[in-house]
Amino acid sequence: MGADYGVILEDLEEGAQKFVTQASTFHHISTDSSTLHSPDTGDGTLNQALAEALQRFSLVAEAFSEKIAQNGYNLRGAHDDYKQTDTDVARLLDKLTSDSESDS
Repeated sequence: MGADYGVILEDLEEGAQKFVTQASTFHHISTDSSTLHSPDTGDGTLNQALAEALQRFSLVAEAFSEKIAQNGYNLRGAHDDYKQTDTDVARLLDKLTSDSESDS
């Protein structure tokens, strides 16, 4: 029975790790203050609007990266649940098998 879960467990763990890693990468790219700055347009009002737009983008990007990471944590949780279920089923099967052998 465990072999049936093997591929699922590996895929879930790999997917979880990728989501968490990519969330971190996206967060770094989208909120890096050294690359996110509004250009000086020569118009104070336009400069202000661009700065506010970039600030809002940064907030949205931060929330988005948190959602990406949360998907990774959810996949990791699914992995752990499947692994525990497989262990529980194997124990139950062993118990039922040993009980039926001792009744014989």
